[in-house]
Amino acid sequence: MGSFNQVVSIDGQEVPFKIYIERRNSVRVSFGRSCINLRIPSSLSGGAREKHFADAVTWVKNQSRENPNALKRYKEKDYDVITNITIYGKSIPFTINYKKRQSGSGKYNLEKETIELYLPYEIAGLEKDKMIKSLLSRVCGQLFLPKITARVMEINDKCFHKKIKSVNLKYNKSNWGSCSTASNVNLSTRLLFAPLNVIDYVIVHELAHLCEMNHSSRFWNIVSQIMPDYKEKEEWLKINGVRCDF
Repeated sequence: MGSFNQVVSIDGQEVPFKIYIERRNSVRVSFGRSCINLRIPSSLSGGAREKHFADAVTWVKNQSRENPNALKRYKEKDYDVITNITIYGKSIPFTINYKKRQSGSGKYNLEKETIELYLPYEIAGLEKDKMIKSLLSRVCGQLFLPKITARVMEINDKCFHKKIKSVNLKYNKSNWGSCSTASNVNLSTRLLFAPLNVIDYVIVHELAHLCEMNHSSRFWNIVSQIMPDYKEKEEWLKINGVRCDF
């Protein structure tokens, strides 16, 4: 019982696997947020476990050939080389400054039209990448919230005429958006990397929940009446969603 990590080179890319040995009846492999998850029954022998791991690697290779973007979520970015971020149709330069401090911070410089990040001297590796992603998401969320809010209100006024309590733009890896019974519309900053018409689809989707708080046929009828080609937008997110990240 337990788990361990392993890295496999697939088409020249280092892909992280996490293997779980646990009480279960079957083997399961899936794409996780930060690694490939492989779950193996503890009752299997060492040789059987190795075979299932090899089979999992083959399965991942086949999936990546069917969808070239499947493994991009595991590709690390070299933020010391990248000098700008293209988001919401705008290319924004950003700089990383190292200072004697305990935590990181970031801001958008209106005068220079750049994002400025400030990191502790000692930070490095995955911890550093995680902090940079978090800071970029926070700054971009603050920067584009007014425009996203205006678009939500525009679509609501045109199509739904519902009361909206708030619009929030924060990082969310598990979904593109949500809508609460309290009329709070929440959108992920990852959505800012998508085309404008795809962003509109997610907004329509969440606003439709103000009419139907489910995914019933009635809900989808509302969505399709407003955006007949919504399935194309869903397909775009399915294929390209892994590239929408900081």
